[in-house]
Amino acid sequence: AASGSSDARRHMANAIKYASSFPVIALSATQRQVTVDGIMETKYSDWALHAAFGLWVAAVGFNSLYSFYWDVAFDWNLGHSSSGWKLSDLIAPVDDKPPVEMSDTFVESPADALQDDTFSESTLPSTRRDFPWMLRPCLRFASHKLYYIAMALDFLLRVAWTMKLSSYIQIDTMAYGAFWLNALEIYRRWQWTFLRIEKETAL
Repeated sequence: AASGSSDARRHMANAIKYASSFPVIALSATQRQVTVDGIMETKYSDWALHAAFGLWVAAVGFNSLYSFYWDVAFDWNLGHSSSGWKLSDLIAPVDDKPPVEMSDTFVESPADALQDDTFSESTLPSTRRDFPWMLRPCLRFASHKLYYIAMALDFLLRVAWTMKLSSYIQIDTMAYGAFWLNALEIYRRWQWTFLRIEKETAL
């Protein structure tokens, strides 16, 4: 894709989404070394631990919110407004205007065009779109609540998965903690695939 084009911006934004997981993993490993192995047994240990935890929270927040945004805006193509704007326009706005083609036939003035029988209000593209808030014009499922529930669960489950990387929450020590967390992640991935296929069939 050409530099600065919508496709180029989208590819770069997608790369940032995957790269945002690296600080989370690195800071999680750092916290585990400090708290579990006791590597930093100095007077600066508490300061370093709090600093690492603060950076970890910021990295987790960015990764979770950005991944959730990508799921909704790009993978599921939701987040449309009645004015024609959509969430994906925040990163990669698409210019849907068709190229202007020159023709040998033209009208001499706007008045001539208004008098032309082929020019009427019905030939103008409609800007009004009636569909549920923050979804999209074409939906495969009649129940709109399904999409809202899916978006809410996607956000909650993306945040919940970060518990597995936290040094303060020892999931492995809880009864069936790792099992249920992995089961929820499997469900999130199934839901993502389900709505991704729904998007492809709806467009």
